[in-house]
Amino acid sequence: MPKVVSIQKMIAIEQAQCSLGISLDTLMRTAGAELARVVSTYSKVSRSSRRAVALVGSGNNGGDALVAVSILAQAGWHCTALLVSDRKPDDILIAEAKLADCEILDVSTGILGSFTDSPVVIDGILGTGFKLPLREKLADLFKDLTALIQKNNCEVFAVDCPSGVDCDSGEAAVTAIPADVTVCMAAVKQGLLKDPAAGLAGRIMTVDIGVTEDNPEWQMALDEVLDARTILELLPDREAYSHKGTYGKVLVCGGCIQYPGAPVLSAMGAYSIGAGLVRIAGTEVTQIAFAGQLPEAVWSRLPEASGYLCAKSATEFEKQCVNQNVVVFGPGLGQAGSTAEFAAEALKTFGGDRFRSKGTRVVIDADGLRQIAKIDRWHAELPAGSVITPHPGEFAGISVDLGLTSSDRTLIAKIAAKAWHCVVVLKGAYTVIAAPDGRSMVIAIATSALAKAGTGDVLSGMIAGLMAQGAGSYEAAMVGAGLHAMAGLEAADELKSDRSVMASDLRYYVGVVISLLPELAEAPGLLGI
Repeated sequence: MPKVVSIQKMIAIEQAQCSLGISLDTLMRTAGAELARVVSTYSKVSRSSRRAVALVGSGNNGGDALVAVSILAQAGWHCTALLVSDRKPDDILIAEAKLADCEILDVSTGILGSFTDSPVVIDGILGTGFKLPLREKLADLFKDLTALIQKNNCEVFAVDCPSGVDCDSGEAAVTAIPADVTVCMAAVKQGLLKDPAAGLAGRIMTVDIGVTEDNPEWQMALDEVLDARTILELLPDREAYSHKGTYGKVLVCGGCIQYPGAPVLSAMGAYSIGAGLVRIAGTEVTQIAFAGQLPEAVWSRLPEASGYLCAKSATEFEKQCVNQNVVVFGPGLGQAGSTAEFAAEALKTFGGDRFRSKGTRVVIDADGLRQIAKIDRWHAELPAGSVITPHPGEFAGISVDLGLTSSDRTLIAKIAAKAWHCVVVLKGAYTVIAAPDGRSMVIAIATSALAKAGTGDVLSGMIAGLMAQGAGSYEAAMVGAGLHAMAGLEAADELKSDRSVMASDLRYYVGVVISLLPELAEAPGLLGI
């Protein structure tokens, strides 16, 4: 899986690689060669139109671009290197580009003609060390360059990041140059997974520049970004000679008179991902209203008080947990006072020896999180392998005691996962999954198709369904969240609108995206359809 690093971490990786005997010059030349390969392989130009202009800055990104155009020129491309910033008079990379018959022009004299009939632009002006603000002279130049790129319908390949983007914070200059493809060297820079940088990066690809597995700094880089190949590899197998017990049992507990449909959506999610049997334990209104919409579900009514689960529901709930592989707790539970009493008793069930001896795991979502967060040291009662799936508002409510002040979603999710000894799925645009051992994963998808009530309930069921089939909690969380996000994209594409996607629609599109995984696993770039 592609790693995600800060700029400081990438510098440390490169320095460590040098100490292992591979020079920065070698790393740069490998990066330039990989950049040329990506342009040659994935650009949309025809063989007769193989022309490229490289926008060359003074730093390493400019060096990568010069190496790339030298290689492309030797392969028969007509290439121009447009020097945007001064480079050393004896720059060997410029000399090599000239020997390869690249045209070398200064930006002050060659800007207009360089873009004529050059369908490919390689952006190597500013590197990953750029920090705002952008100097006025460069801002004006970037505005002119972007206008020429758009006028000539050029395809832009950015070296490591679009020029004008802060690769740590994700901030960007107003005149930053948008890319169609961003070719990240060795690892994705963390700012590219944040807005507005994410909207400027286009399709993000990573290339191997020669960082070796024995590099200690590389080994300690535990943050990753999910790709389709990983989902395909981790998706539990299906066997022809099998039965419903083969694929596990999921119990969904939730629902109230206000939110009767939430546990049903969660059950739909579990079934859509392949769980063998899903039982819904909740209020009478949920069964009466929705039994016909999910005839595959098994139903268990729990005692209730005025349409809400209550303390007297707990004994029957504990009985229903027996022989379950995974319990989803919380969808549509509500915030009534009686529900708080039930949640407190349910938490005791999760922490009890009887529950833990069975190896049953728990996914806690929505009102379940709000209710248990009222209990001191709630996380101490969670069994091993538990998963919680808060959206940002719920996370803020349950993490008060941690005193988190950072706006870095990956960082705060990792801190919480370690403190609570569970897998944290911090939902939202670019969902973050964090494990107690320090690993983290970003889902590089943001879509308003999922900004709809109930979509989180479907996700909790999908994660539980994968866990019931034997997937590890962290792996189930990343695969479930990835397929959930992809299903949102596919549903919006099929329905021709982000606005029209309903949570219940997602169950139909999970299978569609699973069928697309082999093709997507061979495609370049990060997750997405």
